[in-house]
Amino acid sequence: MADPICRWRNPYLKTVREFINALPKTVMPSDKARELVKAQHSQDFYTTAYQLACQLGLYYEDAGMYYPKFTYDPPVEEVFQYLRNWIQKYYVPNPYTKAGFANLDPEIVHSGLCKILLTANNNVNWNDAKLELFQEAIGNDDILRNAIGFYSDVINVKSNVLEPKDGVKIADLKDYVFELAPTERNDKAAFFNQFSIREENSYKIVSKDEFSSEWKHNLIMYGAPGTGKSHELEKRSTSFGTRRQRVTFYPDYSYAKFVGSYKPVTYYKKSSEETEYFSTKSKSGTKLTIVNEPIIDYAFAPGPFLEAIIEAFLSKEPYLLLIEEINRANAPAVFGEVFQLLDRKDGVSNYKVTLSTEAMLYLQDKLGKDYSNMNEGVYLPSNLYLWATMNSADQGVFHLDSAFKRRWGFEYLPLNENEKKCADSDILFCGKTFNWNLFRNVLNSHLGKVCNISEDRLIGPFFLTKTELLEADSIKNKLLLYLRDGMWITTTRQKTNSSTRLPLLPNAIVILAKYQDHPKCVDKGTVLPVLTNQKMNSYLKEIADLCGIRKKLTFHIARHTFATTVTLTNGVPIETVSKMLGHKSLKQTQHYAKVVDLKISEDMNTLRKKLNMRL
Repeated sequence: MADPICRWRNPYLKTVREFINALPKTVMPSDKARELVKAQHSQDFYTTAYQLACQLGLYYEDAGMYYPKFTYDPPVEEVFQYLRNWIQKYYVPNPYTKAGFANLDPEIVHSGLCKILLTANNNVNWNDAKLELFQEAIGNDDILRNAIGFYSDVINVKSNVLEPKDGVKIADLKDYVFELAPTERNDKAAFFNQFSIREENSYKIVSKDEFSSEWKHNLIMYGAPGTGKSHELEKRSTSFGTRRQRVTFYPDYSYAKFVGSYKPVTYYKKSSEETEYFSTKSKSGTKLTIVNEPIIDYAFAPGPFLEAIIEAFLSKEPYLLLIEEINRANAPAVFGEVFQLLDRKDGVSNYKVTLSTEAMLYLQDKLGKDYSNMNEGVYLPSNLYLWATMNSADQGVFHLDSAFKRRWGFEYLPLNENEKKCADSDILFCGKTFNWNLFRNVLNSHLGKVCNISEDRLIGPFFLTKTELLEADSIKNKLLLYLRDGMWITTTRQKTNSSTRLPLLPNAIVILAKYQDHPKCVDKGTVLPVLTNQKMNSYLKEIADLCGIRKKLTFHIARHTFATTVTLTNGVPIETVSKMLGHKSLKQTQHYAKVVDLKISEDMNTLRKKLNMRL
């Protein structure tokens, strides 16, 4: 009896992901790959499990070499899409169907089953269908049925009957009939290349039954600017179809806008014919005719967060709320008490919260009978997904505290993940064109190795658009502007031999630019034409005398000024100031950075307001 597919396990998503995690991600000698797989998966992998992994197209071996399908760790949704593609292109016999099918040329199983339904123009008994397709009795047909049922878009086997899936007409199956090019049964490379990882925008709309429990319900994708975070999540979000909405956070974005608030609304009352209106209080004012008199009232206006909860409860299907630039607003403040709902088990909130009376009444009105689920408070259902993008490199972003972050799953998009999409792009620089990826990688290498810039501050492949790459001023007006905003001074303090790094403020950048071509700077490789400490203090004494300043001015006083007037007075934490000054302990900073009267006054005013509120 021939087996069209290996029986080791059902090829469910969990099993396939275990294979991908265990398999090496680079081409290498087969013996080395086998050692790694045995260590990662199991010692008996090459007894039976390998057969299923190969039939899934996850790798093949030839001439002593190992070749993987995935050269990276794919997200679960990408694995799911791969399997949807795999079921449509899997053919029998293949290099891993060890026995049987002597009279059968390689044929795509899914396509063949669609042909049988089209020919019959009706549902078909499963036993008859598999005999017609394989021309002999087969084993492991339960594994094949399960794979078809889970991954096929259009056909299923229920109660031993081959039939179209719900909502699919038999006539629709013609779009899933493919002819396989002449193929040798034992050609491992041809079989391996039969299955592609994915095509651009290939994610398909899936129902709640097809969504894997391994999809992250709370996900933040982060990475360097221009890596394609928004594009990647947008591509994945197509799986939700129209069951999604997008919101962008910005500095003034608030809880009232995100969750909802009580707002004025306008209604219109039919005017009485006897009522007269005038443009002014004066009797000479212009007489007006108002068809419907505006009436101002107040009602609860929901934000996208509540709208998403309502849609998820009513549709029962997976629903996505996509948040762009989550840390450009004060996210913990925007979420308010509902951030407690982000603690989830199997997608459902562990805790419930009670919102304002107006919000709860609004939910009751919109949810109807489903509101009974919220008698004890609002919670997130398992079919509601919250995904977000985050730029950790921008200077104008807000800090996400640890309590907020621990409720999210994080996915890092590597700097060069999508650089192949820009392989043929060129950039115009100084009248010449250079390959954009080469130009960018040289720049990133210098920024990382020489300037000690972290990867999330480097330049991603989509930092400049294709149009901007060919504009002469793009480097000056966008690329250099971005790099300038992120300029840091990195040095070692001579007195304590401790390293210090501090970002440059705009005025400091202007001063540095003024002296960049100074002969001393060019000759000594410094950013400023530095004088000796003795000479500098001498000049400062002359300036003090001319200005009538009685205090003894020295270069060291600049550190006191920076610590007090520039930083502490403007609310910079003393721990940050200590780090920028290169101090080894906070006590040193407390000695140098004495709190000024203005700071004391501001603190006491804050205290006075709090005390007045309690009276």
